[in-house]
Amino acid sequence: MMKISNKILVLGLCSVVAGNCIIPIQGIEPSSPKEEVIYANLNQDGTVDESYVVNIVYPQNNKLIDYGNYSQVKNLSSTDKLVYKNNQVKATTDEEKLSYQGYLEDPSLPWNFKISYYLNGKKIADNKVAGCKGKLTIRIEITENKDVNEVYFNNYALQITASLNSNNCKNIIANGAMIANAGDNKQITYTLLPGNSETLEITSDVTDFEMGGISINGIRLNLAIDKSNINTSLIDNKIGEVQSAVNQLDSGANDLNIGASSLDQGSNDLVNGINQIKTALVTLNQQSDKLTSGSKEVQEALSIIDSTLQKIDIDATKINQLIDSTNQIQTGISTLVASLNSMNQAIEQYKNATGGSISSVYNQSEEMIAKLESLIATDPANSEFYSQLIILLKAGAESEKILEQFNNQLSPDISGNTVINGALMLEENYRLFNQEIINLANELTTILENMDQLKTGISTLAANYGNLNNGFNNYTNALNQIVEGYEQIYTGSLTLANGTSDLYQGTQELVKGTTEFKNQTNDIDSMVDDSISEMLSEFSNDDYQVVSYVSSNNSTVYDIQFVITTPAIEKKVEKKQTVKVEKEKSILEKFLEFFGF
Repeated sequence: MMKISNKILVLGLCSVVAGNCIIPIQGIEPSSPKEEVIYANLNQDGTVDESYVVNIVYPQNNKLIDYGNYSQVKNLSSTDKLVYKNNQVKATTDEEKLSYQGYLEDPSLPWNFKISYYLNGKKIADNKVAGCKGKLTIRIEITENKDVNEVYFNNYALQITASLNSNNCKNIIANGAMIANAGDNKQITYTLLPGNSETLEITSDVTDFEMGGISINGIRLNLAIDKSNINTSLIDNKIGEVQSAVNQLDSGANDLNIGASSLDQGSNDLVNGINQIKTALVTLNQQSDKLTSGSKEVQEALSIIDSTLQKIDIDATKINQLIDSTNQIQTGISTLVASLNSMNQAIEQYKNATGGSISSVYNQSEEMIAKLESLIATDPANSEFYSQLIILLKAGAESEKILEQFNNQLSPDISGNTVINGALMLEENYRLFNQEIINLANELTTILENMDQLKTGISTLAANYGNLNNGFNNYTNALNQIVEGYEQIYTGSLTLANGTSDLYQGTQELVKGTTEFKNQTNDIDSMVDDSISEMLSEFSNDDYQVVSYVSSNNSTVYDIQFVITTPAIEKKVEKKQTVKVEKEKSILEKFLEFFGF
């Protein structure tokens, strides 16, 4: 925040610069140099009651020439006669400075004043203010009078002063004003800079209220402020913060642009994904007829199965007979294997007893029969014995022949274990087969035991499948509605994609804008410095040329001042205030008085 030295401010206010001369209008006598003080008396509501001008004229060559639209004029400083005709005032005088008063035909001021009074929040009439009690608010509204040359409103500051007695006015609030003690009074002073409209409020808890008139002084603002005396370090720091913030904004805009780009790409991917889902849903919906027809076929198949199961009636005793029969076959095969093993052992024993060859025993029997037949011839006495031996040997030979044939046909397989091995394999395989038959029979028994429950379950399933079939139909109908609704989702995703695309384009524009903003604020410190210089030049008013308030024919006016007052608020009958012209003060005294010094 700028810090302005009080000394600099006072000295600046004291630097009232005389205006440059204006070239006189062709055919009009040049006016004498002068100053103008416009006095105005306001009514209690702020409207103008009357106004007049005190002209402080510096005659040239003993002649006074001045212009103005007056109802009457009056010499205030000498006995010289004033001649007023056709809005021109003339006088011949030896005075170096002559003051005269002229009552204005048009009492208008550059400002409109509206003064309102509120007691405990309710507006009251002007004549009810004196002697009131409660929370009183005095509201002063100041605006530009558009009917008066704007040069005065735009170049003259106002000082508004009100004085409240602290004995009957408590808790005084006047935001934006300076409040100073002056004996028993609180002096409240507002300063309104040129070109500004304002509403001022003074609030106080009052008893038996009275107050003096409000004083309003208007003077040309001319502040000769040296910029080097202004502490701008805080502004410089804030400018640095602004530049840093702008850089962050630019960086953030770039990050946002990158994010918007990703979002744009993501929304496009989302559209593609939704489109794929949509395609899949359409395909699935197209398969709905197959689903419903397949469900119908399943329902029909369940009916057939149910009907078939109801016809199944198997006796458990037949399964037990099957188990007994296969066990008997298993026992028979085991007996066969045992017999083959016994036969093999007998053959081996016989071979061992005969020397290992049945054919050699048979040949020996033939030789013995031949020898016995020869003995019958030689020994007839023992022929019967020999005959019995021959019969026995022939029987043995026949047995040996049969055994030889059996041995020739079977013995090699038995001795080589081919038959036995085959029988053993048959026995093992049938044992496994027999076990499977038994397991199957057991399972059949279990199935038969659960057949009634199975029949009941299948019947229930067949009966309830209709509900499932209806569910499939409802599902396909719902799927069709989903497909129709998903079309809206797809449309919405397209809208989203378009929106993110617009966002991305917007962030690109934002990046351009923040980049431009960054470039434009790189030298903001110089710009602010130039702005301060420009603002200070406006306060200095060096280029302002004072314009006469009463007539444009007055070409050389050094200064203009406005002195405006309102009537005092008193319980006694109001008397019209008469402005007493005091001894003329110097310009320095006026400025010091204006700012309360």
